[in-house]
Amino acid sequence: MQAGGPGYQVELGRLDGLTSKASNVGGNLPEPTYNLDQLNTMFASHGLNQADMIALSAAHTLGAAHCAKFSNRLYNFSPKKTVDPILSKTYAAQLQQTCPKNVDPGTITLLDPTTPNTFDNVYFKNLQKMNGPIHVRSSVVDR
Repeated sequence: MQAGGPGYQVELGRLDGLTSKASNVGGNLPEPTYNLDQLNTMFASHGLNQADMIALSAAHTLGAAHCAKFSNRLYNFSPKKTVDPILSKTYAAQLQQTCPKNVDPGTITLLDPTTPNTFDNVYFKNLQKMNGPIHVRSSVVDR
């Protein structure tokens, strides 16, 4: 609620197990390279639909990403393109400043640099302007 988002009570503790291991995460959380079809499939495997996925994606308005998770979009994207053409040129240049080649793997960038401490819809507006490091691609665009 400090960021302006909705507030609700959450029960403490995990109901799905007594342990939490990084080794259990693989295949259960989406990768930043997933296209829309892959995201829909993954969320459906957990009993969630596309509306659920979009609602959960709103949390990115307060998040950050390690440069290593999306640097493939900034350098040597394909044999014909250096930068992913889905990124706006201005935003790609900003990301390259924050995340130069061979940057420290711990370096991060905000997923919503416009209003990083406010729970709002600017993250989604940034994506519409092609200003998102982990922009979701549709399978149609990927082909």
